[in-house]
Amino acid sequence: MDRQQILDAIKQRPFQPFRIHLADGKTHDVRDPRLVKLLPDAVFVATPDPRWPPPAIDTFDTAPLEAITRLEPIDSAASTTPSSP
Repeated sequence: MDRQQILDAIKQRPFQPFRIHLADGKTHDVRDPRLVKLLPDAVFVATPDPRWPPPAIDTFDTAPLEAITRLEPIDSAASTTPSSP
């Protein structure tokens, strides 16, 4: 995946939540731009801690850029698919 595409999704204003799809079938939902960071060769994605307001995190994962197959906007009203751990 091209770094610029991910950076554009993170910096979009107003922010539009998006889903990261990986080659192995996993997904990561990004609903808050403070919970995702673009690294040189990967993306750091955190899951918010339900007990505290963002940017408090519960868990996190990294996704190598080469494993990201696509980004997809999340329609927050219609989306029911949870992100993968």
